[in-house]
Amino acid sequence: MGGKLGAHVLNQFIFTHLPQLLNHFNIIHQTGTSSLTMDREKSLALLDSLGSLSDSYLPLGYISEAQIGKYFKNASLYLGRSGGHICYELLLLRLKAVLVPLTTTHAQEQLQNAQILVDYDQAVIIDQFALSLSSFMTATSKLGRMHPRDHNLALNATESIYHDIFTV
Repeated sequence: MGGKLGAHVLNQFIFTHLPQLLNHFNIIHQTGTSSLTMDREKSLALLDSLGSLSDSYLPLGYISEAQIGKYFKNASLYLGRSGGHICYELLLLRLKAVLVPLTTTHAQEQLQNAQILVDYDQAVIIDQFALSLSSFMTATSKLGRMHPRDHNLALNATESIYHDIFTV
């Protein structure tokens, strides 16, 4: 997943290694719609050039909240950044992940978020400057041997917050 300008590095990784990745994975690729990077347009051009591999690649500019559930339900692996919301969702879904934290965030919160998933045996972190086909394939192999541990995250956070606010 990617989508904002910070995920351009991830898009470039996928574009560079797309045929090799498609030999191992079906890819749903959220590229973002930035006119600055033109990643969406590049993904569509690549799709047209893939021949028989094109059935394994679905580039999307943006995945809405209404659609994301069906993609996550069928996913066995997530590659992307490690913002707070996505890390919470990954933990709840027990979806294994290769996380590439954005390194320019205040107080390194994306790295801290990613580390939480690592601590639950659910993710591998790759520094964006070390992201290569080899490091990614090594990470996915390691994830294949990992068994996510149970967590105690609240499944009813909205109700809990509502209760906390209105029963004070």
